[in-house]
Amino acid sequence: MLVKEQIEAIYEKSNSQSHFNELLIEAGYSPYVRGSKSGGVTLEDGRNIRFKSLGFDAGKLQELDIRRRNLRRLGNYGLESS
Repeated sequence: MLVKEQIEAIYEKSNSQSHFNELLIEAGYSPYVRGSKSGGVTLEDGRNIRFKSLGFDAGKLQELDIRRRNLRRLGNYGLESS
């Protein structure tokens, strides 16, 4: 599986940026920060790949935290599925 496909699959499973980073680490990637934002991942061979190069802009990554807030809101109403 290509790096882009793996990261897209991890993104789909994630419910927040911190969960996304945890899943990246479990998959063998090292997330790195560029400036003050998530920048990309460092591969095992030391190469850095920016999220932007993989089709993940800042907005797409911020959607993860929106997803988390929505899940919390649903949980507060007793609607979250277990």
